[in-house]
Amino acid sequence: MDRNSVNTRVLPIFLGLACLVPGGAGVYRAGDLLLKWDWALDYAATHVDNLPLFIHVIFAVTFIVLGAFQLLPRFRGRHPRWHRKSGRIVALSGIGGAMTGVWMTLNHPDISGPFLFYGRLIFSSLWAVFILLAVRAILMRQIARHRAFMIRAYAIAINAGTIPFFYLPFLAIYGEPGQTVDDLFQVGGWFLNLAVAEWIIRRRPKTRSALPYLPATT
Repeated sequence: MDRNSVNTRVLPIFLGLACLVPGGAGVYRAGDLLLKWDWALDYAATHVDNLPLFIHVIFAVTFIVLGAFQLLPRFRGRHPRWHRKSGRIVALSGIGGAMTGVWMTLNHPDISGPFLFYGRLIFSSLWAVFILLAVRAILMRQIARHRAFMIRAYAIAINAGTIPFFYLPFLAIYGEPGQTVDDLFQVGGWFLNLAVAEWIIRRRPKTRSALPYLPATT
């Protein structure tokens, strides 16, 4: 299978499957929080307040779903104006999702083991940093650089959707893991996703549409 086949056939299927879990779970969780309608900020270490969780879910699902369309070369090529306009929403949603992730981690430390606590802080921060670097790159008309940082940001955000691909086989063979192993799966998923993202970025053809610098007259 050549590269064009991967882009036009495999990538949409993979992104659709990866969006299924976080998208479906996010919609369900947001609806449940709306029904409860309890927005008090208790700052309890053992459980997350509903308000920041609701905001995080909305931002994260928006980033994951709209971001998937941003990554599809054929869709992006056919709808360049949509790509630019929705890209603003994607960027703001990603930063909002990252910052609420940091907020919840710091204010509710007991919901994470030590390993996952620092993992959430580091990768949520990287999520926001990659988006800011991508925005800076597109303002400077550095198209390839912009695309690379957005791919990295998306790789972090989609972790909840890619974990099931290797977590479920482990669960079927070995049963439910302990807390430490579960945390390792989540943090390891971020590293694996970023490794795949780097592989995708570096194997991209150096075509005219992927030039690192776009002339100001374009």
